Amino acid sequence: MADPTPRPDSENLRRMHRELFARHPGQGSFREVFYTNIVRFPQLRLIGFTILAAAIFLHNKFVLGDFSWDKFIEIFVIMEAYALLSWLCLYLFFKRFRLFDLGIFFFAFDLVVWTLAIYYSGGERSWLFFILVLRSADQSFTNVRRTLSFAHFSTFCYLVLVLYLAFVERREISWTSEVTKLFLIYSANIYMALTAVTANQLRRRTLRAMRMTGRLIVELEKSTAKAEEASRAKSQFLANMSHELRTPLNSVIGFASVMMRNVNKNLKRRDINFLQRIVENGKHLLDLINQLLDLSKIEASTTKLKIAPVSLNRLVKKTVDQLEGEIRNKPIRLITSLPKSMAAVPTDEQKLKQVLINLLGNALKFTKKGTITVRVHLEPSTKKPGRIDVQDTGVGIAQDQIGKIFDPFHQVDGGQTRKHEGTGLGLAIARSLCHSLGYDLKVESKVGEGSTFSIFLNGTPTSRRHA
Repeated sequence: MADPTPRPDSENLRRMHRELFARHPGQGSFREVFYTNIVRFPQLRLIGFTILAAAIFLHNKFVLGDFSWDKFIEIFVIMEAYALLSWLCLYLFFKRFRLFDLGIFFFAFDLVVWTLAIYYSGGERSWLFFILVLRSADQSFTNVRRTLSFAHFSTFCYLVLVLYLAFVERREISWTSEVTKLFLIYSANIYMALTAVTANQLRRRTLRAMRMTGRLIVELEKSTAKAEEASRAKSQFLANMSHELRTPLNSVIGFASVMMRNVNKNLKRRDINFLQRIVENGKHLLDLINQLLDLSKIEASTTKLKIAPVSLNRLVKKTVDQLEGEIRNKPIRLITSLPKSMAAVPTDEQKLKQVLINLLGNALKFTKKGTITVRVHLEPSTKKPGRIDVQDTGVGIAQDQIGKIFDPFHQVDGGQTRKHEGTGLGLAIARSLCHSLGYDLKVESKVGEGSTFSIFLNGTPTSRRHA
């Protein structure tokens, strides 16, 4: 089934550019930064401290076997109070300290509170010393210098804790064990900093790609605008030229027809045959010019719709009757399959009739014998007309051609050896008219079995100009 992809227009490209570069890549607006620091990070801090309090409870009760409610409540109150106080400071002073990032200050001070949590969970005996690595991990998405700063500061915080325990509280410290912990903390932090290097490189590449994409979108927008302007100019030129060509061509056909009457009986039979060929070829040429004019009007957005309730029963029968003369002395039958009763369709009768004529003309061109059926399908729920099929038993269309048959001037059997006449505009005009009516035109076909062109009446036609 053919489903042509619509080409991008200038408005779509402008919208893409606005979405991609609503601001400079990598830079958030102050409003977003404010929201992140005042709302999102404080929420995460409060949740994180609650989880850390639970970890202290489980660690002291089940790992150390030395749990005290007084100490637990004390560290819990300290952490939650700090979370609320830091949020209050950010809320009151974040906008005032433009030159000093309060968010980073509290990120750093979190490490002091975490070190205090390690102290309350046993100090040198605590298994929670690894939490000092988390700050470097969650900063690795920013930049290398910032991640390294937190790496050194977190290691320094644990070193201060160990020195306090050894020289102030006079605890028996296993220095080999503590040096190993310091090494592990520092190594893990440095590893996080190294991942920040990789992340930073990827971020720079992404930003470069975004900038390049933005420039390409701008260039594409300019090229698309020029192409659209050229297409409109071409369509207007075709419309003007087609109109200018029809006038003298109608005169040629008219004068030739008058001469064919041979009123004075002074023309020979051969002369009359020549005049008949002039009339036939003139009418053929006029038909081609009319198709060009129709297509150019559609592309130039100058076609107007006259919407009114239309009986599809009457329209289909009238169209088929009009083409009955095309199949005389041919082994072809024109068949209609219509519901006994159906609601009228609000549409432009002349435009829909032209679509049917073009589809039936295409079917007649490629069907040597068999049947051509026009069938109207009702929607099961509403019983209103939902689809019109034009089905033939002709030569069919190869799969590699289905996506091209609606292109203007495309010939399925193109080349100097082609068997069928025409400009390749019939289907292009039919699809354009369907789109202007708010409908969709699709095709299913098998080589040697025939084709089915389906008009899906699933849109709402409007009386505005539409290309």
